[in-house]
Amino acid sequence: MNDLDLNTVWDNIKKGLVDAATKVCGVSKRTNERKRNTLWWEDEVRVEVESKKKAWLDLLATKVGNSGGMNDEIERKKAEFRRLNKRVKEVVERKKKERTDKNDRRISDNFQANIKMFWKLVRTARGNTKQPIINAVKRREWMYSE
Repeated sequence: MNDLDLNTVWDNIKKGLVDAATKVCGVSKRTNERKRNTLWWEDEVRVEVESKKKAWLDLLATKVGNSGGMNDEIERKKAEFRRLNKRVKEVVERKKKERTDKNDRRISDNFQANIKMFWKLVRTARGNTKQPIINAVKRREWMYSE
């Protein structure tokens, strides 16, 4: 058997296994819950992060294209990346602080008016939410019933 035949056989076996598993188990898209619930991630933060990424890619491209005598160009782009990196950190810190202050105000405002909401917000702030960790059952016939 040559390499081409072996790869073809492996691809066929893999495709059959994956198709069967998908048919039997179903497919569930996993999401990063933490990333989705970051309320401080706004357009301002997104723009700053994108500019930092662009500066990083420019720095890498300059390093790759550097054939010897452009060290000042690399240093200039490195300084620009560092400046943008500091800027992103400042913006993220400010947005997180604004969000924390807003949550603190909500907690203190809701204490007398709605004690149940107050304690729910306190538990969330402490990280003690009582949400189920496993919630990935895809088919009704797999669910436990008496």
